[in-house]
Amino acid sequence: MSQSLAESIGPVPILRMYPAAKTFLDLGCGPGSASRYAAFHGLNVLAVDRLRVAPERIRGLPKVRYLQKDLHSWSPGEETWDIMVLLNVLQFLDRDYALETLLPKLVGCLNPGGLIEIQTFAPGETLDTPSKYVPHEIVRSLKGLAILGQRMFEHDGPDMQGARRHFHLTWVRARKA
Repeated sequence: MSQSLAESIGPVPILRMYPAAKTFLDLGCGPGSASRYAAFHGLNVLAVDRLRVAPERIRGLPKVRYLQKDLHSWSPGEETWDIMVLLNVLQFLDRDYALETLLPKLVGCLNPGGLIEIQTFAPGETLDTPSKYVPHEIVRSLKGLAILGQRMFEHDGPDMQGARRHFHLTWVRARKA
């Protein structure tokens, strides 16, 4: 990923955009990089993933609460958040569930002034994933939010096993008024 791209998406710029944020939701947290970054910057984090044990990167961090849950059965309950990230997880969810249930539910759990960032595989991606998205599909599911940015982009980088790949990604960032 190019330096300028890394500086424009992900937890670094989104925390800069909302310096007063107190809470952070990392859905599909994977190895926990975004959760760790948010916790080290003072936010109270809920990291959700289907892994039975919290990723080593976030295990024992006092600001991070880990919840082992499949996102198809996860519900936010009454909790709300200032910042939400779904980084490279949406493509593993059932498309109808993600667009018609999960994303609209998240809009309702976002605090006023809050931010949500979604990065997921685009249709050009070569990896085997159940769902691939273009920005306008995600935007439609974020009714009531101001869309701050959306685009599709490509980059070369390592996959989860460390192999170099060419990725096609969809990215959307939005704010609740």
